[in-house]
Amino acid sequence: MRVLILGGTSGIGLALARHYLQQGATVAVCGRDLACLPADLPPQLQTYALDIADQPALA
Repeated sequence: MRVLILGGTSGIGLALARHYLQQGATVAVCGRDLACLPADLPPQLQTYALDIADQPALA
């Protein structure tokens, strides 16, 4: 299973990312500030800096 979580750098999004990683899924999270991510995340988690309100970045 492949999972993409928008707003996955904290809160419920991060909890979901951890849950799916434990299930063996390939997980990617997007967030405005990747510095918010905790240091103890597994290396297989893919992270992308993205603000979905930034139209040029989405293009």
